Amino acid sequence: DYTKAIELKPDYAEAYYNRGKIYDETEAYDKAIEDFSAVIKLDPEHADAYNYRATLYRDTSEYDKAVQN
Repeated sequence: DYTKAIELKPDYAEAYYNRGKIYDETEAYDKAIEDFSAVIKLDPEHADAYNYRATLYRDTSEYDKAVQN
């Protein structure tokens, strides 16, 4: 349903955010990072998206990216 919401409204940051959380839970980390990055692009003040993305970078041993983002 989140993918459909994004298709209907590509600038709907919360759909990307919620889908990213599901990707994280299902260990689709690259897709989760993409979605959290999309949230940040759409809403640069979405602190939770930065936090989730940084955590994923840490969990995938991309420490430099976790610290920078």
